[in-house]
Amino acid sequence: MKVDYFYAQESKTGDYYYGFVFDNSGVYRLGSTYTSGTDQLGGTWKYTFYNVSTADSVFQGASWAGKVYDYLYYDADQGSYFTPYLDSQKIASGTNYLGSDADSIYLNGGYQLFGHSGNSWYVVPESRITTSVQALTSGADILDGSFGNQTLIAGDISAVFIGGPNDVLIGGTADDIFVFGRDSTGLITFGQNTVVDFTIGQDKIALDRTIYADFTGLQQRIAQHGTDTVITIDANDTITLQNVAAFNLHASDFLFV
Repeated sequence: MKVDYFYAQESKTGDYYYGFVFDNSGVYRLGSTYTSGTDQLGGTWKYTFYNVSTADSVFQGASWAGKVYDYLYYDADQGSYFTPYLDSQKIASGTNYLGSDADSIYLNGGYQLFGHSGNSWYVVPESRITTSVQALTSGADILDGSFGNQTLIAGDISAVFIGGPNDVLIGGTADDIFVFGRDSTGLITFGQNTVVDFTIGQDKIALDRTIYADFTGLQQRIAQHGTDTVITIDANDTITLQNVAAFNLHASDFLFV
């Protein structure tokens, strides 16, 4: 079985990791590069192949073709190296070529995802950012990011997210509501929020009606930026919906409370 070695670096944090792919089909070439989709912090992973086998270098069966093994992760914020694990289960392995790693490292009391998982890309959050993972309970759970600089991750049940200064809000598979309003002094201070996995027709954006009373007033503040939709409340406060087309948004996707 041929083995191709790669190096991947994230554009926003400077984090990087090393891994290799079992590749008998010549999918990758020496020096070739690949760029991922946008992760939950707004950056991308760039993969570079620095060593590609031209002959079998390990003895493995055909079923190993395409498997990815990430073996070293460097967290630039911590200045430390970590051993990656597959799906938080302490197995140093990934699956099915690049973009299917679903790996993590253990940091700040929990497993932090990086690479690709489900329909999203991830990087290990900076130390100033906490990760709150919704518990799988009944009913709708509230994930409160009002203190700011947090990455909040929903599970498989409905969640209510409260946006705060510069949060990253990652929706789950159920119906989610993303709430943006004024702070306790009456000011708009939720900063630049990023919403990941917003599903049109299922999830809702809830705005304080003293900011905008209806969709007609808000509509002029909605614009397409690349593959994302950005809702600009003012110069300091925005809501970015990753991988959402602005023309698909309708009044039914919003609540004014």
